[in-house]
Amino acid sequence: MFRSSIDSFIIELQIEDRIQKGKEQRERENERQEREKEREFAAKAKEKERELETKKEREEREFAAKEKVKEREHELLLKKMELETEARRIESTTGERVKSSFDVYHPIQKFDPKVGDISLYLTIFER
Repeated sequence: MFRSSIDSFIIELQIEDRIQKGKEQRERENERQEREKEREFAAKAKEKERELETKKEREEREFAAKEKVKEREHELLLKKMELETEARRIESTTGERVKSSFDVYHPIQKFDPKVGDISLYLTIFER
């Protein structure tokens, strides 16, 4: 009987040892799964961060392109204004020339046949 109680005690110890090893193995498996989940979460976070960086860079490039277009339009507008100003200046200069040619004829009096000599008038007109 003493032998059977020792055997049963040994069996109980073996069972407890197996139970303990099973618990430890389940704990290790749970820890491994948690680490894997953390790695997956970190990988997803890095992927999201890369996507955000890519999106930000793309938006910055688009903004720079829009600014460049605005700057070109502004330069075009300034050039157009300069050309309009120059055209107005040329027109005003041309208009003055035309007026000045009329001013030359203004001092010449109209011919009055009762009083004047036609040959004298024509000589003045030719000059």
